[in-house]
Amino acid sequence: MRPAVSIIDTEHISSADLGEYDVVIVPDFVPSVNDYVQILTRMARHTVNGMLHSFLTKDDARHAGSLIRILEQCGQTVPEELRNL
Repeated sequence: MRPAVSIIDTEHISSADLGEYDVVIVPDFVPSVNDYVQILTRMARHTVNGMLHSFLTKDDARHAGSLIRILEQCGQTVPEELRNL
């Protein structure tokens, strides 16, 4: 039986088996939008119902446009706060 909560730091997330998680929370935005897409892709191979949450700050605003396009392509609602970064 897997634990209810597991913590993986962003340094090790690329080697983690993300398919075993229903929810992935990335407290700091990953180094690039491509890294974010890789996490999404690895989760999607195992579940279409998984959820990926990530936090962006004003320092991450340079990623906002690309992230918005990805979310829209995936049919996700884009938070107004993200559009306003």
